[in-house]
Amino acid sequence: MSIKRNIHRSFLPYNGSRSEKCIQRNLRFIPEEFNIPYSEPFSGALQMYVNVKCNAGVLLNDCNKRSINCFQWAKENPEELLKEIKKILVKRNFTEENYYPIRARFNQTGQIGLQNAARYIYLLYACYNHEDRTNNDGMFNKSYAKKRHNPEFREDEFWYLSEKLNRENAQLFTLDFSVFMPRIPSNSFSYVDPPFLFLEGENALGWAIKFKNQGNHPILVQHIETLKNRDVVVIVSNFDNSLVRIIYKVGTVGKKLMIFTVPSSSYLGEKREILISYQS
Repeated sequence: MSIKRNIHRSFLPYNGSRSEKCIQRNLRFIPEEFNIPYSEPFSGALQMYVNVKCNAGVLLNDCNKRSINCFQWAKENPEELLKEIKKILVKRNFTEENYYPIRARFNQTGQIGLQNAARYIYLLYACYNHEDRTNNDGMFNKSYAKKRHNPEFREDEFWYLSEKLNRENAQLFTLDFSVFMPRIPSNSFSYVDPPFLFLEGENALGWAIKFKNQGNHPILVQHIETLKNRDVVVIVSNFDNSLVRIIYKVGTVGKKLMIFTVPSSSYLGEKREILISYQS
């Protein structure tokens, strides 16, 4: 019988990050503590990382520079970032009239830096579906959520993650996965949670479709196989469908660990997810 762990939440309200139930399921197959290096090529909101203890080095990567900028400030200058967050997460800013000027300022000033880290957190709280979406020019373009469930900003979780990033000397990167993954050290562990691979006709978010159309999933699997040959234990999350099982070589190179249903209240509707393990 598995023991239920206490689940920490990232302070970043990032749509697509793991629910508490999904984290609990994943942690049945992921150790609570690592004495080998730990890495994530698609770290997102750091929702998995915040729930494991790492004693031998941490490499966290995501091509989303906006989210990594937030975590870099939370690690290096948490007091300054928290001050800016408290200034912008005020009731008067949660109106349509104030949302769009803040979004415009965020885009006009390069999306990076201290004030933009706070603006980004605000935008994710205030936008529809708490989703990071950009246009072809890289500009954040999600509309204001007139009706929404507001997640609560928890200062205790902010400090927990900030202190954890420092205590474990986590290194943060904004590289393409194909550049980052060769940097993962041998004899380590990597949790790989890429944009999900959809079959035609399935409900898909734009970033997932783009990742699929670029043919990145087969390239990702090549990197996973290389890591496996270097004695890296890799666990992958993805949708459970026929295309995923073929491309990710489930049953030959990769071993199915678990299949579970994501409830219909999820942002993608009811789907089945699969955890796949790769190890020599």
